[in-house]
Amino acid sequence: MTYQGIRATLVPGEIARVFEVSQVRLDRTGHVADVWWSEVNSKSDLDVGAPVAAPVSEVVTALHDGHRVIARFASADRHVLDREFVAVEHPDGHESVTLAGPPSPGREIGDIARATAAARQT
Repeated sequence: MTYQGIRATLVPGEIARVFEVSQVRLDRTGHVADVWWSEVNSKSDLDVGAPVAAPVSEVVTALHDGHRVIARFASADRHVLDREFVAVEHPDGHESVTLAGPPSPGREIGDIARATAAARQT
């Protein structure tokens, strides 16, 4: 399931959707360029759809639309969704994402699994 832009925008009274990022691809500057993500049911922690590759711009749009995007760490219990992504604007004007809150050993962008070329093509 991919993020669907305007059709996914919250309407008054609607509960925000939750997405989980399980893999990232970093660009040459170390910023997130692509993600491997899926929508999850926040009550059951089950995937709503199959994980898909997406550019970071889709994550930024989802965040601006009020949805939650949470990192999943390979060594973490899947039920512990403690690091959320936030949108950031870089000095050159492009937007990307970073993890909210203070640094947390073992729970940084560098600790998220790396997307493979095969994963990005799916």
